[in-house]
Amino acid sequence: MVTFAGSAPSLSCATEDAISGVAVPATLSSAPGPSGSTVYTCSGAVDTAGNLAAPISQTAASTILFTGFATPIKAPPSVNPAKKGSTVKLSFTLSQGGVPLTDLAAVSATDYRSVACSPWAQTAGPWTPTVGKLTVAKRGGTYTYAWTAPRTAGCYEYRLTLSDSSTRVAWFKLT
Repeated sequence: MVTFAGSAPSLSCATEDAISGVAVPATLSSAPGPSGSTVYTCSGAVDTAGNLAAPISQTAASTILFTGFATPIKAPPSVNPAKKGSTVKLSFTLSQGGVPLTDLAAVSATDYRSVACSPWAQTAGPWTPTVGKLTVAKRGGTYTYAWTAPRTAGCYEYRLTLSDSSTRVAWFKLT
């Protein structure tokens, strides 16, 4: 049996099987949901008899509202063109309870991974911390992350993780 333990954004998966035992515990994943929410899913649990447990999902309101990446960056399924090794500027605003955020701590991580170009992201490499600089304008609360894109041509998924554990992504094809 798979259940959630804790509450968003600090959820985890609990896996138990009183009959045959747990061979592989469920793992937690999250994805953007409707209206700024986050959908949490526990999946992949297998008991020692080889039975795969059905995944469970839970939607939680995000405590931080992300307005989306500013032009010219487009959200998936759009793929953004960029030059390998170039500086890609990703701008966005954040708010909480209707109040613009201007604290750099609202962004907890930025990373990227290599993905297949066709079909998009069908296979993906490990996440790698980005190289770049995050700034925020105290007036207006616009965050800008100047990401130094990888020096290898290909397709990449950039991920922004906020302090509430929600994530946002953008897709890039570097030439």
